[in-house]
Amino acid sequence: MNQRNRLQWTVALLSGALVVALVVWLFGEVWRYAGEYDKNPSHRNLKNQLMRRKSNSMQDILDAIVRGRLNRVNTAAVDMERYAAAIDGYLSTDVYEKHGKSFNEAIYDLKRASTQNDAELAKEAALRLERACLECHMLINAHKGQQVQGNE
Repeated sequence: MNQRNRLQWTVALLSGALVVALVVWLFGEVWRYAGEYDKNPSHRNLKNQLMRRKSNSMQDILDAIVRGRLNRVNTAAVDMERYAAAIDGYLSTDVYEKHGKSFNEAIYDLKRASTQNDAELAKEAALRLERACLECHMLINAHKGQQVQGNE
């Protein structure tokens, strides 16, 4: 085989390997997206899906703290922060804005504690985060109840 044929075969093999690698990566991304969609099926609208994801992240945070896996706490806190940022436009109410500050501070402290490997600070931040979620949801649900009662 001469030099030119060898070069053509090398280019063809490298191009083929690149195409195979691209197809495998693309398949992995589609598989991951499909898995995320299956875990978070549509529940009326995007706002509810994002709230469900925040709830799942909170569960991941609590599970990771109980198991002492602060690296998982950080991952879940980053996810929670991302979902919260996405949902802000849908819940721009006074109640959400008021409790959003304590929520965001708790997430910040949780990420900081997990990167510093401080289990005690992570526990306290998780409790504050959970409290911020509960307080906000209680107020939002009470407000919804008043609207329903007022319509009767």
